[in-house]
Amino acid sequence: MMNSENCYIRDNSDKNPLLNILYSRINTSDQLLQLIKKKLRNRSKQITMILDLDGTLIDNFPRQMVILQQHLQPHFPHLPWVQITQKINQNKHCLYSIMEVISEFVAEKITFEEINAQFLKSFLSEQYLHHDQIIPGAKKFLQQLYRLNVEIIFLTGRPAFLMTNGTLKTLHKMITHFERFTGKLIMKPNEDDADQFFKIEVMEEILSDHKNSYILYVDNEGSICNQISQEFSEILVWHYLSTQSNNEEFNGRKLTKWKLI
Repeated sequence: MMNSENCYIRDNSDKNPLLNILYSRINTSDQLLQLIKKKLRNRSKQITMILDLDGTLIDNFPRQMVILQQHLQPHFPHLPWVQITQKINQNKHCLYSIMEVISEFVAEKITFEEINAQFLKSFLSEQYLHHDQIIPGAKKFLQQLYRLNVEIIFLTGRPAFLMTNGTLKTLHKMITHFERFTGKLIMKPNEDDADQFFKIEVMEEILSDHKNSYILYVDNEGSICNQISQEFSEILVWHYLSTQSNNEEFNGRKLTKWKLI
C-alpha cells in the first residue's frame, strides 16, 4: 500500500509543480493534463497519448453480469447462482472477472473449463459490448485532449476480428464529434497473442513513426506498464489503479481517477 512518505521519488520535487507530476508516484487526471499543457509549450514536438480501454477507460463489469444472467445461468442451471451473484456483488470493486468467484463454486475442473469457455465466447464478441460503461470522468478527459490537439491512440487487447464494430460504437459514445476524430484504434489481429507482447510490438512501431513526439501511456495492467517502462525509457507510463488480471505492482507513476476538478 502506497503512503504519503514514499509518494515522491525525488525529495526536491515539491519545489517545482511540473516535477511533482513527473516524479510523483500518484497523480490525478488534472495533474496529467497540467503536464500535457506544459509539454505543449514546446511547439517543436507534438504529444501522443496512448490509452488502454478495458479497465482503463471502460468498465466491462456490467457486460460480465449480463453474460452471467443471460448466458451462463441458462446453460448451467445446477450452479448456486444466487450465492454466486451475491458474492460477486460483494466483491465487484476488486474483481477483474466474475470467473474468479464462479471458480469457487465449481468442484470439477472439466466443468469449470466449459463454463469459462462459454463465458469467453460471449465476452469476446459483439453481442454484449453495448453493456459496457465509460469510467466516470474518462469522457471529459478525452474531450480535453481533443481540445488540446493531442493525438489519441487507443491500444487494446480486444481481438479485432471479433470486436471491432462494437468497440467503435463504444468510442462513438465516448468521444464528442466522433465523426471528426482523427486518432487511431489498434486491436489485436490474433486472439491468441498475449496482450503485453502485442502491445510491445505496437509500441515499437509507434516510436518509429513518432520520432518527434512526447509519448504518454496509460494502462490498468501493472505487468504491461512494467514491460513498456522497461523496454522504452522515452515513454512516460502511468498505471491506472483499477482491477487487473494479476496483482503485479508497477513501481512508477499511478493514476487514481479520471475525474477532473
